[in-house]
Amino acid sequence: MNVALEQLARAGLEEPAFSTLDRMAMSIRTDAYDDIFFWGAGRRGEEERAGRLRLLTVLGGP
Repeated sequence: MNVALEQLARAGLEEPAFSTLDRMAMSIRTDAYDDIFFWGAGRRGEEERAGRLRLLTVLGGP
């Protein structure tokens, strides 16, 4: 978030509300975690991959 705020200040733009920045950061974090998870899942067997996807579903993921 600090980097985003610095970039906005350098560009002379108005800073959004903290909640907006927080939602943006959460979205970016979720995308990054999905990429990491599915990259790792691609290197595993089908049975293990299915088990991990079930775990995500139980935890409130996709």
